[in-house]
Amino acid sequence: MFLSTRRGGFHRCGRGPCAVYTLCLAGPDGSNPHPISYHETQEWDPAILHDGRIAYTRWDYVDRNAVHYQQLWSARPDGTGVRILYGNNTLNPVGSGKPGRCRVLT
Repeated sequence: MFLSTRRGGFHRCGRGPCAVYTLCLAGPDGSNPHPISYHETQEWDPAILHDGRIAYTRWDYVDRNAVHYQQLWSARPDGTGVRILYGNNTLNPVGSGKPGRCRVLT
């Protein structure tokens, strides 16, 4: 699991173009890298949950303050079953996790 701009998306506000980082997956040896998310905005901090789902943070435009990133989401490793995991529309904390790390949550 990793983040990449390989899907070729750009966010729709601000100065641009600004490439969007979304969830991607590759084989254990790095083969077959491909996007599993087609969300329109940035996604960060993927982590593997005990049940195999991926938890990650996501910026969601819909009725949101542009500064408060919208907390934890989850998806299956193939990108299906996307759901809010925690914190939708909470102002504190405004971010979770540490950028650039993929870790197992138990």
